[in-house]
Amino acid sequence: ESQLREAQRQVAQRTEESLRYRASYEEEARQKEEQRQTSISLQDRCNSLMKQFESLSATCQILTMDSQQKAGLEGQVAELLRMNAQWQHAHSSLNAESESMRQRLMQVDELQLEVRRLEPFE
Repeated sequence: ESQLREAQRQVAQRTEESLRYRASYEEEARQKEEQRQTSISLQDRCNSLMKQFESLSATCQILTMDSQQKAGLEGQVAELLRMNAQWQHAHSSLNAESESMRQRLMQVDELQLEVRRLEPFE
């Protein structure tokens, strides 16, 4: 009878150990699944962030090109403004010269008229 009790005690002990191991195994399996789900979620987030980074990088390159083009266009506008100022100065000078020539032509016309008027008195 004592052997039977000892055997029953050992069976109960082994059953209890088995239940503890099973619970431990199930907890590890649950944690492993949780970690796998977390890993998948983090991988998805990483992929999303990489796509956002690539998009932002492309946008940055476009903005850099736009900035360079803007600088080039600003240089061209400055050159056109300088050329326009030169043309305006030349135009103003030509207008002044034309007006001066017109005045001199009027004086020449007046002098010729005066000469014709005085010719009979020679």
